[in-house]
Amino acid sequence: DDGYWGTNCSSACLGGATTPCNNQGTCDQTDGSCYCDCGWTGDDCSTAGCSDCDGEFCLYAVSGSCSIKCGAIVNDACMGHYYTASDTCSCADGWWGALCNNTCPGVEQDDNSGEACGGYGECDGDDGTCTCDECYSLDSDGSCVA
Repeated sequence: DDGYWGTNCSSACLGGATTPCNNQGTCDQTDGSCYCDCGWTGDDCSTAGCSDCDGEFCLYAVSGSCSIKCGAIVNDACMGHYYTASDTCSCADGWWGALCNNTCPGVEQDDNSGEACGGYGECDGDDGTCTCDECYSLDSDGSCVA
């Protein structure tokens, strides 16, 4: 069900199970976080943001100006970021770059599926390279494999 996440879908998404992400975003089924539709922001997508989305990046208002680009627009939803109260853009797991608009190896840009570094390493938030866990190595795509 779209309104729940976690083991056995036992936890309600932010915004409530019947209105996940306040019907203004998509609930991540693995961790319950919301990816807000363009024009909305906040943990549960309940705060009106900038409606001036440029088609590639998500834009956020700072001091009345829609000047901060943070995250990528994927299927009309903002992906790859979380936005902090201190007006900074921080990358969500599996995304990298100053604007958090690049996917790490192992994550699909078009639908945010997959796991960063194949689930067997850490993705560098600055350059998108994987550092593999012990006993794993990089494959030709830059992801970690056994």
